[in-house]
Amino acid sequence: MLFVTKNGRALIDSLPIKYLGYLHIVRIPVEIALFWLFLNKGIPELMTFEGQNFDILAGMTAPSCSLNWPY
Repeated sequence: MLFVTKNGRALIDSLPIKYLGYLHIVRIPVEIALFWLFLNKGIPELMTFEGQNFDILAGMTAPSCSLNWPY
């Protein structure tokens, strides 16, 4: 909905890129939870970093990239 409405687009455009980078930190606990579900036969291996899904790397590098962003 944010991208559809005029006010939503204005809100997204007003956020600094640095803060948008910090949002990717949420990938770390999500990937840990997915791995736990895989170990307990809840989801297939393909959805975890064991199955070549390396979203956790984006979550781990996001803080350093955001800290080094010039503005």
